[in-house]
Amino acid sequence: MSQLPPGKKVVVAELGEQPLDAIEHHTSLVDMPAPDPATLGPRDVIVAIKSASINWVDLLMTSGQYQHPPKPPYTPGLEYSGTVAWAGSEADHAVGARVLVDAFIAGPRSHGDYQAYGGFASYGVAPTEAVRAIPGALTFDQACNLLGNYETAYHCLVTRGRLAAGETVLIHGASGSTGLAAVHVAKLVGARVIATGRSEAKLAIVTAQGADHTLPSTGFPDQVKALTGGKGVDVVYDGVGGDISLESLRCVRFGARFL
Repeated sequence: MSQLPPGKKVVVAELGEQPLDAIEHHTSLVDMPAPDPATLGPRDVIVAIKSASINWVDLLMTSGQYQHPPKPPYTPGLEYSGTVAWAGSEADHAVGARVLVDAFIAGPRSHGDYQAYGGFASYGVAPTEAVRAIPGALTFDQACNLLGNYETAYHCLVTRGRLAAGETVLIHGASGSTGLAAVHVAKLVGARVIATGRSEAKLAIVTAQGADHTLPSTGFPDQVKALTGGKGVDVVYDGVGGDISLESLRCVRFGARFL
């Protein structure tokens, strides 16, 4: 193959006390040589990155608040999508394929050689098992938000929560990225969704995305009970914690699942 052109990457040179401190004072855009296929393995894949999302974990990493922080200097960007620019002889993906990359196996959240390739860059390198075909007609922007949000929501609600059609789920933090994903997953399952949030403007978005009922994140237990005929909800999806978790225990049915 012809040599790949050089690109650019974002580098966090030093951690800050708070995420914005590191982003404003210790982050820069630098030149990036293209990965050299001669140095890679037969199951490796080079991805020409088209889009990368900003994950909350990315922000925690810049201030050393994540439990497995990469050592500076490093390139952030947990989740990204793009096209295959090169594939090793044993890789499962063809050049030109539209793909997204699993952040647990490659990128700053991973370990080993692949940790060096964050998504805020022109190129990423990942083993073929971390590279997945983009489903259907999803755009690159949509695909790079898929795993962290929708995989989390699906695992919680379906795999662990066993949410079923006709059940009622209470979703806290519903206007956040994983919260909205949980609303979508719950509605696809066929469940009734009661969602909470901190502002009317954000809850209007949640309603537009399919929630059956929206409530403020304070003083909700009695309203949830009223909406469920006094029985309480079948499942709680709590992405907030703290007092909200304790309050939620007042509006669940016997045998409910709390996530």
